[in-house]
Formats: sequence, C-alpha cells, structure tokens
Amino acid sequence: SGLFEAASAAVVDLARPFTGRALGLAGRLLGYCVCINVSYPAPIPILNTGLLHLEEIIVRRKPMAKTILAVDDHANVRALLKDYLSENGFRVITASDGAEALIVAGRERPDLILLDVMMPNLDGFEFMKIFRRKHSIPIIMLTARVAESDKVVGLELGADDYVTKPFGMHELLARVRAVLRRTSPEATAPDELLRVGDLTLDKATRGVSAGDRVIALTPSEFELLAILMESPGRVFTREQLLERLQGNDYEGVERTIDVHIRNIRKKLEPDPAQPRYVETVFGVGYRCRIDP
Repeated sequence: SGLFEAASAAVVDLARPFTGRALGLAGRLLGYCVCINVSYPAPIPILNTGLLHLEEIIVRRKPMAKTILAVDDHANVRALLKDYLSENGFRVITASDGAEALIVAGRERPDLILLDVMMPNLDGFEFMKIFRRKHSIPIIMLTARVAESDKVVGLELGADDYVTKPFGMHELLARVRAVLRRTSPEATAPDELLRVGDLTLDKATRGVSAGDRVIALTPSEFELLAILMESPGRVFTREQLLERLQGNDYEGVERTIDVHIRNIRKKLEPDPAQPRYVETVFGVGYRCRIDP
C-alpha cells in the first residue's frame, strides 16, 4: 500500500502547478491509477482520495478553450491549423469555403475566424460582406495576395487583421492571441464608460452610441475608437495607434489605421466628409474631438 500511496501523491503533486499539456499527462496518469485501483483486490482509500483531488485540480485549472473557425479550401492547411492551434489550447473547427463557413459560424459561434481569401464557391471577401451584416466576431484574413490594395479591401469589409501567406505558425499564434486579448471581456474594466459629448462607449457591453443612435463596430474599430476616446483632444500618430491596437511586435502598414478610421466614420458620422467625432490632423494622425 505504501507504493500506491506514493504513486497517488506523486500524481497529485505533478498536476498541481501545471495547465495545458501537463494536464494531459496528469490525465493519463489518472487513468493508469484508476486501472491499478480497479485491478487491485481491495479498494485503496488513499488512492481514491488522490484521484478525487486530481480530478478537482484538472477541472478547476483548465480554462474553457476559445473556439477558432479555420476556413481554407486546402485540406492540408486546415489540418495544419487545427493541429497547431489545438496543441496551444484552442478548440478548432473548420470549413472548406465561405458558404460552409457561414453555416458553421452560425451554428458554433466561434470566438475568432481565420479566413482564407481565395476560395471557390464563396471567397473570403464575399463571406465578409454577408457575415458582417449581423456579426462582429473578429476575423483574421489569410491571404496570398501581397498587393496592399487587396489587404485594404479586406479591412474595409471588416477584417480585424491579416496574415500574408506563407506565414510562420508562431506569427499566426501571436496574432490570434493579440486579437482575442483585446476583444476579450476580461481585458476591460467591468463598468468603464467613456463619454465625449454625446458619444458613449461602454467597454463592459462593447456598445457604442452617438446620441440616440446605436453604432455597430467590428472589434478592431471598437478598440481604436476606445483608444481615441480615452484621451480626447490628444493627437495620435498612425504608428502609435497601430502599436496600441496590434502590439509592439506588429509588422503591419500604417494604412491599416486609415481604413479602420474610414470605416468608423461611415458608421458614426452623420457626414463622413465633415467628421464631428474623429478628426484628422493633417501630416500627423487622428484625435477624438473634445466638443463634437
């Protein structure tokens, strides 16, 4: 019995400080201990106690995995994305084109979508045109098109970020985590309201209103407007906004900010050509007007 007592204690100690893949190992050890206990002539109380403690640790420490929808018409790319992201703690579902992705996204409600652009049946651009009518789930484009104009089109249609093929999996993982981090409810104070004139932004509900109008923004548009509203009157350069939005190691183009600002104005401003809320400071960047 001393051997079983030591084994049980070792399993519990192994699982206590770890999450992720270590819990998978602990789970397998848990299974071995169950087999030992069942096959032993008489139940061993200390082992049963250890198993219960281990189950509690695994359930308590393992967070609910974020769901990612990977959309690509190449089966090998879908498999690669699923395997790599699953190993890093995500639940991954897949679709082979935009038409299937609309069905899967409506059913599964993913936390983020990785979207290939060039696909048969319904490509990524057409998917975003339809999907963005009702949903604000963040989207990262996976594009083999290197022309800046193609990236701009995707951003204008509501993409939050883009990764150019071929890409490194570490880079993709960093982009995924960055987008999820800034769109997660845990990332903001629970009751923080920003008000500038009749413009209101609620970080808890991720709602925006201008007077009596409710404004629907994508996650990146919301975060960009929040940055400006946190410091009304302050002028931000495009580089500063890009860094605040995407992180210090982001390798994007400053025109990304121009596209997001243009989209915000289309939704927010009564006359986008004469903006009241988000003002351009020529040669520098943008600011939220103090008295819109």
